Amino acid sequence: MGFSPAGPPAQFLIQQLLGSSDSQVTVTPSKRGFATSSGEIVLRANVTIEETAIDDQVITEHPVEQGAAITDHTYSRPARVILRLGWSLSDPEATGDEYLTKVYQLLLEMQKSGTLLQLFTGKRSYPAVLIESIAQTTDAASENTLYVTVVCREIILVQVQAGTVSNDHSVLANPESNAPVVNTGVKQPILAPGVTPPPK
Repeated sequence: MGFSPAGPPAQFLIQQLLGSSDSQVTVTPSKRGFATSSGEIVLRANVTIEETAIDDQVITEHPVEQGAAITDHTYSRPARVILRLGWSLSDPEATGDEYLTKVYQLLLEMQKSGTLLQLFTGKRSYPAVLIESIAQTTDAASENTLYVTVVCREIILVQVQAGTVSNDHSVLANPESNAPVVNTGVKQPILAPGVTPPPK
């Protein structure tokens, strides 16, 4: 995948996570990570093992009585990004045995808060994402590392404008259609022409 080679202590973490000395993973550079809407980096992994971006295009289909289904529209779904990230106590920024727990708790807080985040990956940046799911794995070989799979979903933001409708019927093009509902009291039903009223 053309990832940059890893050096210590990242290489040690890679061996712990993958069980080999293969360095085909990304040692997370400064451009990768989660950031606030203002661009301040919130969290950056020691190593990025894998990044998978999924972009789906929906193509509509309308069945007809005969022949193939009619396709007349298409639209893009929000992108999903699956990240496999790792942290280790060998990180120079690790301040103690609670370092991994603090990183994991920060991830959970970022997910539960519902705050929009920027996400920077090796191939693309996403201006607004939410963390959809976090999967954390610990086994005998990764007791002193934090290995998580994070699924992010792109949030597409739109701008809306609010308007007001005048109650002055004289300025409406079609007041019978555009005027607001007005209470005019109780109305007596009127029989349609040719309809005989039921016997009392």
